[in-house]
Amino acid sequence: MLLLSHPTGNQFVRMALDAFDKESILSEYITGYAGFPSASSHALLKLFIKDFSRREYPEKFKEITDTKPFDELSRLFLQRNSFLKRIQNLNSYFSIDENFKRHDLYVANKLNKANKNIKMVYAYEDAAFHSFKIAIENNLTTIYDLPIGYWKSGQFWQEKAALNQPYLRNTIRALNETGQKIEKKESELQMAKHIIVASSFTKSTLINTDYYNKATVIPYGFPDPVAEKKIEIGKKLRILFVGGLTQRKGIGEVLESVDPYKKHIDLTIIGNLTEIHNAELMHKLAQHNWIRTLPHAEILKSMDQHDLLIFPSWFEGFGLVISEAMSRGLPVITTMNTGAAEFLKNSINGWLVTPGSTDEIKEILEIVLANREILYEMSKSAILTAKERPWSNYQFELANFVLKQNAGF
Repeated sequence: MLLLSHPTGNQFVRMALDAFDKESILSEYITGYAGFPSASSHALLKLFIKDFSRREYPEKFKEITDTKPFDELSRLFLQRNSFLKRIQNLNSYFSIDENFKRHDLYVANKLNKANKNIKMVYAYEDAAFHSFKIAIENNLTTIYDLPIGYWKSGQFWQEKAALNQPYLRNTIRALNETGQKIEKKESELQMAKHIIVASSFTKSTLINTDYYNKATVIPYGFPDPVAEKKIEIGKKLRILFVGGLTQRKGIGEVLESVDPYKKHIDLTIIGNLTEIHNAELMHKLAQHNWIRTLPHAEILKSMDQHDLLIFPSWFEGFGLVISEAMSRGLPVITTMNTGAAEFLKNSINGWLVTPGSTDEIKEILEIVLANREILYEMSKSAILTAKERPWSNYQFELANFVLKQNAGF
């Protein structure tokens, strides 16, 4: 039986939770906050926090779920308040790093008191150090989920991103990571018996390490796709960017690439700022349709109202926004460092560009502006790609992997 741990419980965690539950290998799920339909407190929170419905779980998980809600609720509240958000610096009690650390300690303490039914611990990057130490002391199998890639490779690419757009350097959190945090990442990888990654790109970042042979690629899935997308020709090209407003995700290249075509393009940016103020970025964002945050359902609606997603990230494990956009029939311009290279084919269902190359992005924009009709077939191909790998494929492969490990007990 398995204990699943994650401080925030995002989409891929929820898919893993459901997969393990279906195979009856889940003993306990520990997260920051989990709401259930029967809880009146959850209904109240949904009235005050946007998109809080995404923190709701089916009632069947209530008995096996343990939460430590104060930290996560505090983080969400601060994150949605542009003034208070600044107190979420790297070293504050309310920072994401401290939140993950306290969650990890809580799980470790639970493992110390756990029943002998638990044989495996499945935890995620930055929230596994203390859990894995206790797991190893108790001869439990440690399974580590690495969503984004090896930290050393990440620093290499993010340093290049900062050099490409120097004014955005202070938006890249990883360049300020302490030696202590990096040592913890290394220890987590060392203690992991198995490492799960969502793309071949993520695995490639481990290639010169002792961890490469422990890594198994299990790509995420696509949401249920739409039947078709309506493409409007004769109006401005509607381009969308969704993501945190950090140079790691290529926000500088987005703004630079569309600048020469302002008369022909409407750019919508959906994403929140980091806790660091950047006046030049604010000035540039004000020239476009910038929306700080939207409920997930509204983001999907916004995808329906655009022609193209641009996501030129320098370093991702598997860009979920890419798969979401393609499932809505939206062709994507992205880089080879996002996990998209495994399913995105140039000029068929989207485009792959070199990280940092605004020239390549501009060339694509010129092609589309000159021949908007190409978006019809690309949209159909994007939807077809989404159909070929539903989330159920990821769930089957992940559960099957874990079942093989469980067979040894």
